[in-house]
Amino acid sequence: MTDRVAGAQNPCMNLTAEQIALGKLCALGATEGAAPTVDTVVWGDSHGEALAPGIADVAARAGKSVLFAGRHGCAIGTHLQDSSWQARDCAAFDGAMHRWLLASPRIGRVVLVSRWSSLRDAKSVAAADSLAEVVKQLTAAGKQVWLVGPVPDVKTLVPRALYLRSLGLAQDFELRPREDEFKATQSRTLAVLGELSRLPGVSLVLPHEVLCADGWCEVVRDGRPLYFDDNHLTTVGATLVARVLEPAFR
Repeated sequence: MTDRVAGAQNPCMNLTAEQIALGKLCALGATEGAAPTVDTVVWGDSHGEALAPGIADVAARAGKSVLFAGRHGCAIGTHLQDSSWQARDCAAFDGAMHRWLLASPRIGRVVLVSRWSSLRDAKSVAAADSLAEVVKQLTAAGKQVWLVGPVPDVKTLVPRALYLRSLGLAQDFELRPREDEFKATQSRTLAVLGELSRLPGVSLVLPHEVLCADGWCEVVRDGRPLYFDDNHLTTVGATLVARVLEPAFR
């Protein structure tokens, strides 16, 4: 088991609109690498990519397979109405995923995974409205939507900090994020996702409920880092966090 997926070289993060239109997404889970008949799709950004190994593990243990596609830096739904030059890649990906999902009656469940950065700012009404529109259209098409909340950000690069500690340096530096600081930073995000979760056919799972306890959020488990930078999960972290999605695969 590696500590992360393949990053920029990951083909799941570089699917063309034509591939998406044909349903040629990546398969994760019990029949990974095959082309199974599945009813669940995971749509994400780089946080979706980071969580993918954990989702694959959960799906495999349930004897199921899911499809996955993502694009780095593309907040789900935000770019569907953005015609700017800077957003063209995300707009093309978002549009292709949205159209294919709405046109695919066999897909009954959609899991949305994102860093949700665009929702943090209270002034970012457009991002919240765009996401709400995507969710409402998916549920209107008869699909269950599972929203995966944000993971806590860490104030430094976790592997680097652990290495410095192993050298006897930075021993007094607290790596773990405070849970109350996470909730304050993500208050707008959690409120938007919470409101959407009250819609029929929508569920919300919160990774911080797995990572945080007694006021602090874990960054290490059994000596192994749960993050490969300051906000993306390692495979160890993804496997831990993905447990919140087990009900989606029952």
